[in-house]
Amino acid sequence: MLLQILEPESSEAPTHALGIDFGTTYCVLSLATSTDVTLLSDPQHGALIPSLVVKKNGEWLCGNNALPEFLLNPESGVKSIKRVLEADIDLEISTALFKHLKEEAAKRAGVDVVHAVVTVPAYFDDTRRNYIRKAALNAGFEVMRLLAEPTAAALAYGLEKQEDGLFGVYDLGGGTFDFSLLRLTQGIFQVLATGGDADLGGDDFDILLAQKLFGDQTPQSLVQAKNMKEALSYGDTPEISKVEFEELIAPFLEKTVKIVHETLESKEIPISSLKGIIFVGGSTRIPLIKTLFETPILDDIHPDEVVGLGAGYQAQSLISDQDRLLLDVTPLSLGIETMGGLVDWIIPRNSSIPLSKAQVFTTQQNNQKLIKIHILQGERDFSAQCKSLGEFVLGPIEDAPAGIPRIQVVFHIDADGLLVVEALDLHSNQKASITILPPGDLSLEKIVSIIQEASEHAKDDITGRLLFQASVKASSLIEIVEPFLFILEEDEKPVIAHAIETLKEALRAQDLHLIQEGIKNISILTEPLANRQLKDVLKNLSQTQE
Repeated sequence: MLLQILEPESSEAPTHALGIDFGTTYCVLSLATSTDVTLLSDPQHGALIPSLVVKKNGEWLCGNNALPEFLLNPESGVKSIKRVLEADIDLEISTALFKHLKEEAAKRAGVDVVHAVVTVPAYFDDTRRNYIRKAALNAGFEVMRLLAEPTAAALAYGLEKQEDGLFGVYDLGGGTFDFSLLRLTQGIFQVLATGGDADLGGDDFDILLAQKLFGDQTPQSLVQAKNMKEALSYGDTPEISKVEFEELIAPFLEKTVKIVHETLESKEIPISSLKGIIFVGGSTRIPLIKTLFETPILDDIHPDEVVGLGAGYQAQSLISDQDRLLLDVTPLSLGIETMGGLVDWIIPRNSSIPLSKAQVFTTQQNNQKLIKIHILQGERDFSAQCKSLGEFVLGPIEDAPAGIPRIQVVFHIDADGLLVVEALDLHSNQKASITILPPGDLSLEKIVSIIQEASEHAKDDITGRLLFQASVKASSLIEIVEPFLFILEEDEKPVIAHAIETLKEALRAQDLHLIQEGIKNISILTEPLANRQLKDVLKNLSQTQE
């Protein structure tokens, strides 16, 4: 018997929440209530908070507070914070910046806010999403949702209230470029595909300009170049004309356009099908970029602030129970290792999440007790060419001949990208599972590299898979037919024996064509034998019934 001595504490829904654009170059904060979303600005610096962390005398300086020290001593700081996630820098740095954002939010909003929606790039894998979540938690935030940046931009424009259609998000920030294809269907956002370049952004334009005008790339020169670049958005400057600047950066912009078209082509969607392209990132204020597309451009909201504002709208929906369903995509395919090191892909790349997908497998050995489930990520056909995310064991299961057990493997991915893989023996209902936290080195550059490598080796991979499958079939056929050689007719025996030896030679040579021909030849030659065996079985069955 339980005796209640205290009333349980009530869990009231928060009345305030933050939208945090944890940007590569700048961070932006917005405050959400059930009725309003407000951008949090500072009278001196505006809404932009540099993603800059500097250590001085054992203490962290962040944001605008770190800028003077960074200009004096660039080696003391970390700039473009999200890029360091790919170098596995100590979590302490990101936590320090999140703590600064929490303090800034309290100062600007006049209230201490704990709950937050934090944006991440659409191409971020599970580990880097969880890295950001953990840093925010360490700083004292309660993370309500990790939100893809392109989806946040779409929310800022209120596209969920418009008619259905396809939209692009062209995000040219200081440190990175990415393009996302979104589909809007009855208020549901779905990220269909993403592409980009993790080493292309407005910082590259600053470097080119500083090198051209000052002959160096010191922090001071880069700051002056950045100011000139922003001034060029409104016309010529005494140092350089707008036309000269556009000629300077044209190769970079052409590369972004190529990425846009490649991303659309991956889904066989022409750019003319887009109802609009949302501009995100301060570098999109360069007038030339607007001329690159004939599609309508959405840039009414300040491109540096649009993601932070969209995060605020998502935060508002979560504290006021508004119904907004947001779907991201998996950056690479997910699957498990099967016999011979082959990979059976269960979730293809660019699949919408959240999702749950199941597939049934069986055993390869008689009376197999244990089933090892090896989870892989990549685009190739063999496990050795893919990234291992983890493994677990189901069992012991009941004894049964190979091919009889039915093992269901289910992949669950939640709205924040957390992956859970479960294996279930459908006979005994015995199950085992694992929560996957893959290595955190899956950058956009690496994703593109993996996809390109898979494309380059596609023919070899298909041939390798076919060769393995044919070899298994050939070995099985030889194992079945050889014991029957002694009962064959005299005119059949040497012919079939020779066919078996020929197939064995093809297996030793690993010649796909000869193996396939050998399988076909033995199947034709043994057809009379199979028919006789079937007649004998039917005759015996008939006699038994009599």
